Amino acid sequence: MELSRYEVSQHQHDKLHDKLQQLSSEYYNEDCKMNDIVEARRRQAFDMKMEMDKVFRKTLSSIESTYQTKSCNMVEEEAMRARDAVNVLTQSSQSREKECMSVIRRQQASYDKMIRAKVNLDVLNTTTPCRNRYH
Repeated sequence: MELSRYEVSQHQHDKLHDKLQQLSSEYYNEDCKMNDIVEARRRQAFDMKMEMDKVFRKTLSSIESTYQTKSCNMVEEEAMRARDAVNVLTQSSQSREKECMSVIRRQQASYDKMIRAKVNLDVLNTTTPCRNRYH
């Protein structure tokens, strides 16, 4: 029995069609798997991104807290140095004030001595001519 060309080509066509259906089905299954894998990777990437963002925010908060603490400590240290400087200046000022008061008292005492000496000199000068008259 001889098959006609039409039957042979029809048979090959059916075979190729079946093969195409099989390949199409395999492609569809592989495409679904790949889409599922891609979607899983997207979800995984999103979750990882959210986790990294969470860690970043926590780290940023920690750094902000650390710098705020360091900043407060630096301000406190500067305030302590300023208080110490004010104390030193106050002590220096008080010491100089005492020195000034001492100099003022000495000058006042010297002035009083000078006035007394002048008065004594005036008294001596006024009494000396009288003494010379009586002698």
